Amino acid sequence: MKKKIIKIITFVFGLTISASLIYAFNEYCAYKLSTEGIRYRFYEEAIHADFQQYIVPENIFDDFTNFKKTEPLQTNLSLDFSEKRPHHVKFGQDYRSIVRINETGEALYDVQFHFDSSKRRKVENQQTQKNDTALVLLGCSFTYGEGVNDFETFSSLISQKVKNANVYNLGIGGSSPNQIYFDMQNQLKDYYTNLHEKNIIIINTFFDAHLLRQSCDLRCYTERGWMFQKPKYVLNHQNELEFKGFLKDSYPQGHIFDFIFNLSIFKYYNFEISDIYGDRNISLTAKLLEAIRGEYQKKFNVLNFYNVFHYYSNDDIINNLSHKLVVQQMTPIIENKKIIKSKFYQMVTLPIDGHPNALGHQVLAKNIEWKLKQDYPKLFE
Repeated sequence: MKKKIIKIITFVFGLTISASLIYAFNEYCAYKLSTEGIRYRFYEEAIHADFQQYIVPENIFDDFTNFKKTEPLQTNLSLDFSEKRPHHVKFGQDYRSIVRINETGEALYDVQFHFDSSKRRKVENQQTQKNDTALVLLGCSFTYGEGVNDFETFSSLISQKVKNANVYNLGIGGSSPNQIYFDMQNQLKDYYTNLHEKNIIIINTFFDAHLLRQSCDLRCYTERGWMFQKPKYVLNHQNELEFKGFLKDSYPQGHIFDFIFNLSIFKYYNFEISDIYGDRNISLTAKLLEAIRGEYQKKFNVLNFYNVFHYYSNDDIINNLSHKLVVQQMTPIIENKKIIKSKFYQMVTLPIDGHPNALGHQVLAKNIEWKLKQDYPKLFE
């Protein structure tokens, strides 16, 4: 009996010590999170020699002189700001958005969003004649143009330069390849494919967050926000896409998992329950982009599929995905990170959330224009 009591006391004591150590370490990680942020596990490498030809050259920005050179504008996600826009804005409904810093009342941006009859973001300078070629711009809020006016989006800027093609902004905030492919087969099929042109050139804008939206990181799981509702696809043993419902259906449920995954230890060390940046998820991305092209090929003559890597993208991910895209006869366009840092002093994003600002859209438009002029010069004649 005495030995049993000693064992119980020892067990309780050990459990108490372990819990105390975990609590102390968790508090330490919480402090480090507040001062340093997440410790990411991958680092910048370098664009592989095979893909140097897809990096936008520096000299195409020689005529960019009409902007004020200031100190680097750093994205500050901790700014206390508020957005004023109409409640319950319907998809494709015109609206105005004003974002102000609460402390000073300064307007970070005041922009208006207008849409065409197909509920797509309006493209200024759109050609009215019936061209037989369309530039189809896919992507998330970067393509859509969150935080900039209609005439400032890179779709409108490209439309201003292109003479023999119609330009369509099909960007939707929060989208990603899995969402685009799902929507093309379901409720937004007409949104993506109701075009009168015979030939199309697809231009998709990509950055690393799209991988998160396909696989759901811990933040997605613990917050159960909009990413938790996204469609889930996997590659089966035949390397074919297989729909598996939605991300919310594929993660463990229960209070014990909520408690564990909300620990600061997991957040600080960027622990994940899936290999978000691994080869399998990147292979899935390539397959989804191929499937999106396939959907368009059912109705149109697809001349080319470009994938624009925003400068946020990690070099290792760019190398891996570019290799797969080239094999699939798709064309990468890689933003020049050097020019972003040296010439533009990183002044290409909104300070509150990292979306491209008006200058950022000018840079994106110039990137795409460079490649289109190489491959399809007659579009500009």
